[in-house]
Amino acid sequence: MTVFSPPVTANFSSKQFDNELKAAISHAVTNNEHVVLILEDHQLRKNTFLQAINSLLASGNVPGLFTQQELDGLVALISESANQASFTGALQQFLAHRVRSLVHVALILEVEANDFKQNITENPGILKHCNVIFGDRFDRSSLLEIPKIVLQEKGVETNDAILTGFSDVLVNLPENLSIQPIKYRQFVENCSQLLGHKRSTLSVRLDRLQGGVSKLNEAREEVAKMQKKAGKKSKLLAEKQSEADEALKAITESMSGAEDQKLSMEQLKAATEKENVRIEEQKAKIDEQLKEVQPLIDEARKSVSSIKSESLSEIRSLRAPPEAVRDILQAVLLFMGILDTSWEAMRKFLSKSGVKEEIMNFDANRITNEIHKKVTALVKQKSNSFEEA
Repeated sequence: MTVFSPPVTANFSSKQFDNELKAAISHAVTNNEHVVLILEDHQLRKNTFLQAINSLLASGNVPGLFTQQELDGLVALISESANQASFTGALQQFLAHRVRSLVHVALILEVEANDFKQNITENPGILKHCNVIFGDRFDRSSLLEIPKIVLQEKGVETNDAILTGFSDVLVNLPENLSIQPIKYRQFVENCSQLLGHKRSTLSVRLDRLQGGVSKLNEAREEVAKMQKKAGKKSKLLAEKQSEADEALKAITESMSGAEDQKLSMEQLKAATEKENVRIEEQKAKIDEQLKEVQPLIDEARKSVSSIKSESLSEIRSLRAPPEAVRDILQAVLLFMGILDTSWEAMRKFLSKSGVKEEIMNFDANRITNEIHKKVTALVKQKSNSFEEA
């Protein structure tokens, strides 16, 4: 059984309604098939629409709907069936009988509408030839099915809790209140728009937060790399310094008995000169090796200067930073001599206009033993935050 229901648009006209009605009748007669024509309040925009349905129900014919040529074509289709049925009347009468038998009209009307009584009075064929079913409340299954269909059409993901919420709203209305089907659908559509907008807003905020976290992770990885390289160079520098100290100690010891004998003095002088040559060679090597540390410092400054203001703004906008980012910022604040390491203090520090330049131009000689102990304890306690990714 084929179902017809006019797709109503803003400019839906009488001609379009007639075409939909003709299509349903022609399909039923041509295919000798039962069809259902479903019409709701919002589809019956003009009185002439309901008048046409009244005529169809009463006589199986709508005056002026078909041209004479179209009627002749339909009559030709049912002439053989009329002969088989031993019909003795006019073929137009048999056609009307066939239309009334095959075309079933389902009218969904709101009885509380202002024009309902007038429409029924002016079109008596509706009550005379139709079975009337009054529904004063929606059943539970319909209340669940309508939101499900609408939300699927809007592409909104849903669940049982949301669907049940729609039905609960309507079921819990006082008995003296009612709602038309079209208004209930509009209510569902409005809710779906609000739900979609809210989810879209939350999605944008989540993307921004994820972007900020990504930037922080990148910064942490860069800092970890620089710390690892600086640690290696610091160890090499300590080894070379130890060698220089040992050399100086050896010179001091060799010169301790220089005043005893002149010969020993001259020998010591010669040995000292030789040792000085060796020391100068070692010093030159150490200076050459120390030059390798400078690119790391330059690279660290370059990395800090490359941090975008937008990234700092995204970090400041976080309600609570990731643990690793907070630990790194806490170490930075301690090095800078800022003992208040709360998140508000961190955000205030990052909001300073020259924060990057302050970090790049920081003088390590300002680090006291107390600050060094605090940072060392922090790094040991939160070692995972300072490991290279």
